[in-house]
Amino acid sequence: MKKWLPLLLMLIMMTIFPSSSFAASSGLPFAYKTEVKVRLLQKPTFSASLTGTYSLMDLNGNKLIPLNGQNTISFQQQNGQITATFGTQTVNSSLGFAVYETTISDGNQFKITGMETASGSTDGTMTFRGSFTVKPDKDRPLVLNVLDMENYLKGVVPSEMPALWHAEAVKAQAVVARGYAYTDVERSDFLEMTIASQVYKGKTDEHPNSTKAVLDTAGIYVTYGGKPVKTYFYSSSGGKTENAEDVWGNPAPYIRSVEDGFDRYQGNTHYGWEKVVPTSTIAQKLSLPSTQMLLSLEVACRTEGGNAKQVIATIYDKTSNTLSTKQIFGTSVKYPDAYRGFFGGLKSSKFSVSADASSSVMNGSGTIEKTNYLVGYKIQKADGTTEHIEDLNIKVRTKDGSSLVSTYPTNFTFKGDGYGHGAGLSQWGARGMAEAGYKYDAILKHYYTGVEVKKLY
Repeated sequence: MKKWLPLLLMLIMMTIFPSSSFAASSGLPFAYKTEVKVRLLQKPTFSASLTGTYSLMDLNGNKLIPLNGQNTISFQQQNGQITATFGTQTVNSSLGFAVYETTISDGNQFKITGMETASGSTDGTMTFRGSFTVKPDKDRPLVLNVLDMENYLKGVVPSEMPALWHAEAVKAQAVVARGYAYTDVERSDFLEMTIASQVYKGKTDEHPNSTKAVLDTAGIYVTYGGKPVKTYFYSSSGGKTENAEDVWGNPAPYIRSVEDGFDRYQGNTHYGWEKVVPTSTIAQKLSLPSTQMLLSLEVACRTEGGNAKQVIATIYDKTSNTLSTKQIFGTSVKYPDAYRGFFGGLKSSKFSVSADASSSVMNGSGTIEKTNYLVGYKIQKADGTTEHIEDLNIKVRTKDGSSLVSTYPTNFTFKGDGYGHGAGLSQWGARGMAEAGYKYDAILKHYYTGVEVKKLY
């Protein structure tokens, strides 16, 4: 039985982490244990300075090319080929090159000169662990940093959570970053170094605290039903998290709404935020023609977590002199989290909204009612005739003479709490829980329902 135990364990690990998940054709002559490929954002022409033991391989025939003691290689794309120059030697390849660790070592690194500002580089340079490939692409080479999961996370965690926060919060962030990356690796050819995946700055911005958190939790994942799950995270919940279906429309059994009092931690500035959005901007988003005017917005119902779910717009049609309403969710907005972008970059969908025009009107029965707009109301003029208000301002007689009254909102003010989509782990909440004495696994089990926190390799 004992001689079968190693084989059995290997089969179990292959089931949980199939080789195709991590070791899909990277172009290297070997595969890292838990391989991750990240697309780097470099300029069309760039150079790589190598520290440690590296080899250069032409991917057209997998031929090794002696570097002859050179440790800086320049790359560019010309006529669909990649040109590599080092010292006095120039080599062309139709398939590109791999620069890989001859011997895998923590001392190996390469520094790219010629990074785009979108990469997060402030001086055009960034340093990375692992290996890389350079292949022909559209207008510039496709450069993939190839490395193992744990070294990748060393470059992610300090970019996603401040390394000086409580150690248990940083450990929780390391675990969720690992699960987030794992599920992305399974369905993508490569990860991005931006928020399209997770912010990754390589070795450049590594910090001892976050590196320790990665190493202390190495191989640990949040699992549901025995499998690693996508561990969504964000900055601040605003006091209560969201069900997955109330954010993106699709349910996830481990992402359920929970109370999050720890999120209101001292220093969290994401409570009571405000954003003013011009009426014209929202009308354009609603695709209103010039004959229609947006008069009001109202949050008609909310999700279990408190985010706006249905927002109703009141619209006046100048052609027919009629008022109508439009439900934004289900038409202009397909899922609640999309309100953030739809309304011009709100911090969260946990908001209330008000107009900047407000008036009190006495109707024909003598009743006074408050309204955010006067457009569309029928008024009686001095000569006894009536007409619908359509001007943006009207002159109203007062006890002191007359004044102009706005009849139509020119801006809407959104006020809210929280920052991000609200599904899964709140980083500020994790910090609050850690400061209150909770360990990282308890933090994770609070934000992800019915899960286990397990070491899988």
